[in-house]
Amino acid sequence: MKKNILILFLCIAVPALRASTESKSFLYSKALKAPHTLSSELGVFRIDEEIYQRTASNFPDLRILDDKGKEVPFFVRYVTANDTNTIQYFVDLKMEEFIELPKNRMALIYKSKENDSVCSELFISTTLINFEKSVSVYGSNDKKRWHTLAEKQPIFDYSQYVDIRNTAVGFKKKKFPYYKVTIENVREVKWSPFSQIVTETEEGTIKNKYKSFTQQQEPFRLERISFSGYSQNIRYGERQKSIYQLAILCSVEDTVKRITEIFLSSNKEPIHRLTLTIKELNFKRYIIVEGTNDTADDPQWRQIASTEIYSIKAGEFSREETDILFNESCRYIKYRLKIINEDNTPIEVEAVTAEGDIHEVLFFHRNRLDLKVYYSSNEAKAPIYDVASVLEKAPVVKGDLWNVGSQMEIGIKPKKESLIKPKYILIISLVLMVVVLAGVLFTAAGK
Repeated sequence: MKKNILILFLCIAVPALRASTESKSFLYSKALKAPHTLSSELGVFRIDEEIYQRTASNFPDLRILDDKGKEVPFFVRYVTANDTNTIQYFVDLKMEEFIELPKNRMALIYKSKENDSVCSELFISTTLINFEKSVSVYGSNDKKRWHTLAEKQPIFDYSQYVDIRNTAVGFKKKKFPYYKVTIENVREVKWSPFSQIVTETEEGTIKNKYKSFTQQQEPFRLERISFSGYSQNIRYGERQKSIYQLAILCSVEDTVKRITEIFLSSNKEPIHRLTLTIKELNFKRYIIVEGTNDTADDPQWRQIASTEIYSIKAGEFSREETDILFNESCRYIKYRLKIINEDNTPIEVEAVTAEGDIHEVLFFHRNRLDLKVYYSSNEAKAPIYDVASVLEKAPVVKGDLWNVGSQMEIGIKPKKESLIKPKYILIISLVLMVVVLAGVLFTAAGK
């Protein structure tokens, strides 16, 4: 008897429990195409227009599955670009020795401290003009064996002919305790700017008369040599933007409220700015922007932004502001612009351009190449992955770029909601179970 009662309980209770959990079904899928060469276990693909159009805000109805139907954890983030700035820093090296070398050369030896930054460029300061020199740079650990960092690099000044001057020399960026700078052609032979008239006579008769110039050696007067280096400062997190053209569905004039309503449609791309193209000049209007994802005949609208737009042109004075900035990024299938005309003639909006962020999906593929992204479901709830919380804290992590294939419509449609909700089915089943058990017990007692 007890065994029969247990079996009866399981037959009634288990179906009731199953009825309380609805399966999640998706309407569309796209194949994920891996690059020819994988360099990382991380993959990334960008959300395209079709996925935007058919997913809800924050993408709760988005999944990645392998060929066995197993979920692949992922994280949705903004597409960012790294902004790299080059920063110059100066290194204070101490001059230890000056050496006059043969063949019209000289050398200067500098010592760097242990905590000095690595230098890769030097600047020669001199008041001399109209010169040409060659500079070589060497590095050493012991001042005995020298490693060439730059060889016979030109420095010059052509001020006599044109305003061109260079006294900088770049060299290999490598840390050494000692640096040697050699300069060639330190004494240049130049003609003196002064001349004298030389007259040659013979027996009191002038035979020849010419100008005579004298030559002089001009030493290279060196004031100082400064050393510097360069480092790159990478600024992360600059979001990339995309431009969308919104379709103007219709424009309605309300003469009673004295407003113009313009209805727009989009593919639910993320938008944080609208730019209006308006034919008229010299106007100023207050405008309200609303959005909705409601497909009913009389949808509920949510206000997104309100501001003033204007265009003024008077003579040489011109000023225009037709941008509308949202406080947050929005994804709606329809937008409504309400332009307050007051007693003014309505203005004509010719085009509306939207600007918004771009999303990408980062995931661990673990060499599973047969992956698909599924999306669009009324039943799916946002997944919770521990991998997502890890990737969220590492926004600079990059992955191999995967491509998405064509959109495929899945035959399984979302289940229609039952007239009796699952929790009520469970309650009814439990009540029925109690009644049946009571009948069984009553029958057993009668026997």
